[in-house]
Formats: sequence, C-alpha cells, structure tokens
Amino acid sequence: MDVTEVQELIKNNKGKALHLQGLMPTPYTWEHVIAQLDYSFHEPDDFEPSFGDYAKGSLQKRNNFYLVMFNIKDQCLPKFYEHADKLNKINEREMTGTSLLTNLVGREEPVEIHKDRQDHMYWQLIGESIWRIHESQDGPYTEYLLKAGDVMWIPTQVWHTVITKAPRAAVTMSWTPFGEKPIWEN
Repeated sequence: MDVTEVQELIKNNKGKALHLQGLMPTPYTWEHVIAQLDYSFHEPDDFEPSFGDYAKGSLQKRNNFYLVMFNIKDQCLPKFYEHADKLNKINEREMTGTSLLTNLVGREEPVEIHKDRQDHMYWQLIGESIWRIHESQDGPYTEYLLKAGDVMWIPTQVWHTVITKAPRAAVTMSWTPFGEKPIWEN
C-alpha cells in the first residue's frame, strides 16, 4: 500500500481507528530493543514520569515489566527515522513524539481505556497485541489483533485499550500538536 492509498483510507475513515495490516514490515529484533533499553536507561537527563512509577534517563516503568522508552536512537534501531518518514508522509507533517513500548513478559495488566489528544500510529515491531477500539468510554468495542509489521492509526479522541498476552515491542508515534486540525479534516 502506498502513501496516497493510506492517506485516502484515513481521510475516508473520518476520525475512526484503522488497522493497516502489514504496512511496515519490521527489520527489528529483541537485540535492537535491548540496545534501546540500555541507551534509554543510561541517557543522562532524568525527568519526571508522565505515567508509571519510575523514571531513569528516558525510560519509564509503567507496570512490572512494561517499559516505555523515549528518544529513539538510530544507532539502536537502525534506520528507524528512515522507516518513520513513510508515516510522516502519510500524516503530511513531522512527528511530535516517539516512544518504544515493551512488555518483557506476557499477561500484564491491560493499558487502561483512554483517549489521546494527538493522532497516533502504533507500529507493532515484535510479538502481538490486542487493541480494543471503543465507541465511548463505557461503550462496546471492536477488537483487532496486531502482528509484527501491522500499524494501527488512532486518531485524536478515540477511546482505546491495549492487551498483551506475550512479550511484545512496538513504537508509537504522534502528530498534530494541540489545537491543529487532524489530517482527516484537511
């Protein structure tokens, strides 16, 4: 699927989540993820955790073995920004944030139901995850199984939760700084 086809799908979907199977085949392994984990832990700038209960460098611990790493580096995930450029072209703007999400064990507590204030694309690198896209906070949901290479488009304000049954690694990328129009309204 090329950039134009994905843009049309997003625009025609009018603010709804979209599962793009096999959009971004993954070149990464656990070795790459561990290199990013090591880099993130030793990165000199500590910051306050935005969620979770621990932060060191650019690493945050969300649950027992659910780690979030910010500031993805090309030396850890080679050519990451080259791959991500395809997603920038789809969104017709530059990313405002990236993070590597890793569950080192399966069957952790699901990510709580929430909605974001930015458009996101979630790229499944390793393993699988189950996404539930909810009609409202307490409403019915549609479930999607994401496998390595799949991308989930999550527009701003869409209720969702994520379940992991086994170890997984994924990258989430965000666009649309607060106050700007989402891509499907352009």
